This record gives sequence, C-alpha cells and structure tokens, in this order.
Amino acid sequence: MPNKSKAETDIRITVAAGLFATYTRDAKEIADKLNTTERNIYRWAERARWKEVLETLGYQGERHFRVRPARDMQASPDFEKARQAYRTAQDQGVPKHKLASTVGTQIGIKSERVREWARTFDWNA
Repeated sequence: MPNKSKAETDIRITVAAGLFATYTRDAKEIADKLNTTERNIYRWAERARWKEVLETLGYQGERHFRVRPARDMQASPDFEKARQAYRTAQDQGVPKHKLASTVGTQIGIKSERVREWARTFDWNA
C-alpha cells in the first residue's frame, strides 16, 4: 500500500485526536474506528498536529491513553487451591524447578499460570 500524503496523514491525525478528546481515550478503539493500527495512534499522538487539535478543542483532560486495568489474579477460583498445593509440594520436598508443573498437573491448570502466581506472590519465601 502506498504511503499516505502529508495532508491525508494530517487529516487522520486530526480525526484521531478529535476522537480522543470527545469519544474515548482508548487507542485500540480509535484505531478500530479509523481502520489503522494501535501503533499508528500512539505515533500520531507524539506529533505536534495532535497537540494542536487538542488545544483547538480546548481539551483539558488526561493526555495519556486509557489502559485497561489488569485482571485480579487472586480472583481465580483455582488460585487458593494452587497456593495450598504449592505449599504442600514444597513441604513434601518437590524440587523448586518442578513445583509449578507438579501443582498444575495436580489441580488441572497450566503450569505457566502456577509459575506466574508463585513469582508474583512470592510463594517460594
């Protein structure tokens, strides 16, 4: 696909900044509306044209994109079962490098999830 002209790009930046100021601060939503990539939206937001549009619109809100909150890992129904099984396996002398796979197999979840929980919540302490 050929490169857009400067005028076309300026128009797209203007529309994107307008959406940011009046509709949503979510880069993915803006990208979907304009049929472009989220990365393009982040690049456009660094340009002077973006700032000019926000000033013209009198936008006074946050200037950064909204980030979706991370999920609460501890809310998983398997979290407490995994933590207990991990502690039990530690007490039984299962080697540290096998703890996650042992617990994952035991309670039926991916060992990567168990490993992430163990690292995040410091279960090896």
